[in-house]
Amino acid sequence: MAHFNRHGDARAGPRLGPLLEQAGFTTVDNRIVGLHHWCPGQRAELERFCSYLLQVISPELPALLAEAESPAAAEGIREGHDRFARLSERHDASVSICAYQARGRVGEQATDRWISSGGNGPRTGPSWTTS
Repeated sequence: MAHFNRHGDARAGPRLGPLLEQAGFTTVDNRIVGLHHWCPGQRAELERFCSYLLQVISPELPALLAEAESPAAAEGIREGHDRFARLSERHDASVSICAYQARGRVGEQATDRWISSGGNGPRTGPSWTTS
């Protein structure tokens, strides 16, 4: 859980619009973006997406298991994690996620600055992602 707390707030998505306005952004837009990958047609995309998510989840698996409400819940978490890691092996696998994506303008600049909930840390240049 420390990793998640250190690198962002998984529940920040709905608050991105107001947070951007409070930070001085103008012309703010906040919307939900959906991603969906499936097998066999998008197996490579599904594998990359699952790999990315596991990079975020796996370091915190011990903490997630420790905070489970019961041994059965902990086993469900572990089973889900392991199944997710093997998802692309299934012939009919699919994965979907919804994420918030917000944008706004800074000062008089014409360049949009993008901020997305669920990303992997700041990026350089006119765009960045926060988790």
